[in-house]
Amino acid sequence: MSGWAFVMTNCFVAVDRFISEDGPAIRAAGFVLRDLAHFHGVPHTSVLLVPVRVLGSNAVEILVYRRPSDKQVSPDTWDTFGGHVEVSIQNGKLGPPADRIEDRNVLYQMINNTAVREANEEIVIPDFAWTEEHLHRFGGYGDFECGTDTPGADNVEYSTLFVAVIPSHAPSISAQDTVGKGGIEVEVSNLKLRSVDLDTLLGEYKKEPAEFADDIGRILQQLLKAPGTRRSFERFLSSVAKSI
Repeated sequence: MSGWAFVMTNCFVAVDRFISEDGPAIRAAGFVLRDLAHFHGVPHTSVLLVPVRVLGSNAVEILVYRRPSDKQVSPDTWDTFGGHVEVSIQNGKLGPPADRIEDRNVLYQMINNTAVREANEEIVIPDFAWTEEHLHRFGGYGDFECGTDTPGADNVEYSTLFVAVIPSHAPSISAQDTVGKGGIEVEVSNLKLRSVDLDTLLGEYKKEPAEFADDIGRILQQLLKAPGTRRSFERFLSSVAKSI
């Protein structure tokens, strides 16, 4: 047989947590297939996107969407947006910039790029493209954790939270997600959206946590259990609103 066989694989970026001179941080620890990461508790990294509307009085409302009813995980629940940081491995080799991922600045830029990619894929505004300047990071890289304090957890993530400011001139906005069907990912469009203030969202989560998916749940849970973080997030939203 002649010719070359090119094999392309997408992997999550595995990470670990350590104490740097600036405090807790994450660093790349390798690469892991999606199924292994999610079912064997391999720590990996992802982004969380919270779209917000700035109202006339500089008040801020958060946009959440209803996950498809046939979603395998947390179907028919309220959620925020986001996705995993991934790399492509072709014939066992990494391409740039993933081949330099041991440099934390490279990892952080990959996280920023993932946030921009996911925003454009999931938060759709006609004639508008999300860029880094529209996204505002809250806290440090990997600050929002899932499964890290649960022995034997199947899903262990260190997530970075970005606030995505919806432009005031946006004519409309729609939410998109994917659903696995027959071994492939199928896009689902025009999902139910809801705009709500933070206090109301926290109150609803506290009363009915099962109505919320894991991604938004880890944000709301951290805000509820850490009053200092909640106050910092409220000040952050206020400063973002005033800067528009």
